[in-house]
Amino acid sequence: EHSFAWHATFPPGTFVPPHIHPTQEEFIYMFEGRFDLLIDGKDYVAASGDLIRLPMGISHGIFNKSDQAVKCFFWVTPTRALYDLFWAIHSMKEQKPDEVVALAAKHEVVFLPPPQ
Repeated sequence: EHSFAWHATFPPGTFVPPHIHPTQEEFIYMFEGRFDLLIDGKDYVAASGDLIRLPMGISHGIFNKSDQAVKCFFWVTPTRALYDLFWAIHSMKEQKPDEVVALAAKHEVVFLPPPQ
């Protein structure tokens, strides 16, 4: 319950849209590749060897705009409902964006509307 961690591979062109964890700190350690990040409305770049802190309550989006896969390690603290959210998404027959966003909101992850 204190933390939840996972290894992730992001193929080229994949992303996690801007969202907020109102009750958790999130961290990413970069093994390979490059992320373009949008944190609190500002652009950042993370590459191999970087450690990124995504503070509780601050919006962040994660984008692999490169032509290579990104390999990284994520962890959040405290775990809160994120573990349950991952299993719920994994269990969905079809992962429709609007249904994932609604499910995330029930698990303390707030996705932001697309920019106008």
